[in-house]
Amino acid sequence: MKTYILIIILLSFWFSPEAQAQTTTLSLPVMTATPGENITVPLTVTNFNNIGAISLVINFDEVSLSYVTTQNTASSINLVANATSGSLSLAWFDASGSNPLNVGDGTLAELVFKYTGGTSDLLFDTAQSEIADAAGEVISVTFENGHIRPAEGVTTVSLPVLEVPAGTSSTGKLTVVTPSAG
Repeated sequence: MKTYILIIILLSFWFSPEAQAQTTTLSLPVMTATPGENITVPLTVTNFNNIGAISLVINFDEVSLSYVTTQNTASSINLVANATSGSLSLAWFDASGSNPLNVGDGTLAELVFKYTGGTSDLLFDTAQSEIADAAGEVISVTFENGHIRPAEGVTTVSLPVLEVPAGTSSTGKLTVVTPSAG
């Protein structure tokens, strides 16, 4: 009888929410934008507690997006950002070793891009991205990629550059036909 009670107690502990490890997740959204505008992309997290270091690489199509800035970081951390050739690197660490980042569930930072048109995936480079806890141990993370596409009803038209010599003029006509709604 004591064995059965012990098994029941152990099983109830095993299946309790506190005993099960929760997954840490970093997510980028699927969004729409209008060409020429800045788009603010939230980098959201779940179960993001006791974090000692952040090292992320996010790849994007530099024809459609250009990185502008990072803003509204959680707990006002100094998240260092560097963008080159369609790749955004983000880094932070707890220099004191005694002040880990505790966001829980929420927004880690907002990434601002200039949107020029077309589509772009926002892809975590999982080979170069990792999160460590306050002890410096790399933790298991689920990365959820995002995507930027044109807002519905927006059509991007690209035209070649026409060079007109100084002192002369040129005229032309451009007709754009869009499908009717309904």
